[in-house]
Amino acid sequence: MIRRRPLAFLLGVLPLSLPFVLLNFTALPDPFGLPPSALMIVVPALLAMVMAHRDSGSIRGVWRPVLPTDEHRSLVWTGFAFAAVPLLLAGSHLVSTLTGFGPVAGVTSTALTPLLFAVYLLGAVPEEIGWTMYATRPLQARLGVFGAGLVIGVTWELWHVLPFISQARSASWILGQVATGIALRVLMGHVFANTGGSLLPAVVMHTAINAWPHLLPGGMASYHPEVLAVLSWLTVAVVHRCEERRTRRGTAFMAG
Repeated sequence: MIRRRPLAFLLGVLPLSLPFVLLNFTALPDPFGLPPSALMIVVPALLAMVMAHRDSGSIRGVWRPVLPTDEHRSLVWTGFAFAAVPLLLAGSHLVSTLTGFGPVAGVTSTALTPLLFAVYLLGAVPEEIGWTMYATRPLQARLGVFGAGLVIGVTWELWHVLPFISQARSASWILGQVATGIALRVLMGHVFANTGGSLLPAVVMHTAINAWPHLLPGGMASYHPEVLAVLSWLTVAVVHRCEERRTRRGTAFMAG
């Protein structure tokens, strides 16, 4: 069994990633529109593996299990992992369009879609080895699914704030994105808890968070995280309520 120190991990990720953030202020190119700080995706995985090896002499438990358990509930939640983000983005785009929140501008290009998803998929794996496979289970054991999601989500978004600032994002965009990211991390925690603690659903959701906004009508110019944040937190409330009811029913059944 791998001994885990999730709080030490979360505190360590931020300073270790700072050198990569500083690359944003250089003249390095931005392939796929990604800032040079995107290279910091390796930090969560490397730190998780170093800490696991140091504490337990093994890194195998950091990335296993990869696939969800073969159970009905697990498969339903895996489906949720695939569908949640694109549906939320579609809803936020519809709300933004109907309310006139933001202009629909820019061009949507699907020519590079397979490559786009492949790049973001490869980038999601090292991050989720750290955030999900190393930190989530022990934090959920201590704080519950919601509490663990908040702690990891806040750290995850603090990790992104300096890159957002270096990209000259507006304050409202950054606040919306931070709120969205925390909500989605809570949802990812629910998925993790209901799929046998597997890596794949987390990677799928993470990939979707990064890739699907590019496919909105008008591309990234039509992405408004301020609206997405509201819908994401409404979804958190619904999911959390449903899980509470399921838990109470299970407790009542056992008592009966």
